[in-house]
Amino acid sequence: MPKVSAPGSVFLFGEHAVVYGYPAVVASINRGITVRAETNQRKVLQINSDLGTLRADVQHLPKGGRLSYVVEAVKQVFEHLGERRGVNLEITSQLPPASGLGTSSAVCAATVGAVAEAMEKRLTEEEVVELAFRSELAVQKLASRAGVSAAVLGGFLLLEGKKRRRMKSGQLPAVVGWSGLPSATARMVQLVRKEKEKRPQLFDTLFRFMGEVTTQGARCLERGELERVGILMDLNHSLLSALHIVPPRIEKMVRVAREAGALGAKMTGAGGGGCMLALVRERERVVRALQKTGAQAFPVRLGGEGLRFS
Repeated sequence: MPKVSAPGSVFLFGEHAVVYGYPAVVASINRGITVRAETNQRKVLQINSDLGTLRADVQHLPKGGRLSYVVEAVKQVFEHLGERRGVNLEITSQLPPASGLGTSSAVCAATVGAVAEAMEKRLTEEEVVELAFRSELAVQKLASRAGVSAAVLGGFLLLEGKKRRRMKSGQLPAVVGWSGLPSATARMVQLVRKEKEKRPQLFDTLFRFMGEVTTQGARCLERGELERVGILMDLNHSLLSALHIVPPRIEKMVRVAREAGALGAKMTGAGGGGCMLALVRERERVVRALQKTGAQAFPVRLGGEGLRFS
């Protein structure tokens, strides 16, 4: 049974702005999702996962539901390969659901890769990125290639529109704090879009400024100027707060991480809940400080490998 793993990801800079063509820096983390796949003769899609189970005729796949990203990824592979087969999927995750850690991107990428492998087709990295992106877009209606690019390619990536560049940086220590509040990416992306339509000049100004912060942050990251990266992460967080998408619990976690010695800390992902990210030199102190707030916190490495086949 082919097994494909994809890492979760975090935004160091530029979430939401990247949807509108501004730059963003995204990094893979050393936690992710694994999908095992095999074909069956029953012409059914059978999914067993941490989020639940699904059984459906491959000719009449459902829309919506908790497994919508998985189903859309399967559909994209079927359409790309020009055939439909019965498929059994087993999905395990090291990522909290709806956490802002690129969970949907990772599950789309791993599902695309695993289903294609089960159908005896090894896709290129570009094919996996594109099919995973289409899967997210079908569910969210508005998406970027940031998360799926990190899930497939790994490392640190600078993205702007359809362009992306692998950045020169070694793996970095960081801490993720999970608020326990769900972050519904599709809903938050749509919420920001509606607010942008009401006040286009204000949001264009915020996103343009965020783009400048991202560009500076990318340069500092490649130079190894981590203190400067941390300062710019703090500034990016302030801009996200100005969008009114950072809940009080995340604001408190960001403040606590900074007080515990983090070089920089910010919300990561779509907002409304989910996680925050702290760039650190000494992880345990920040982990303990966040845990005292009642949050779940764990150390991660930024910039590891991407999609893995085994």
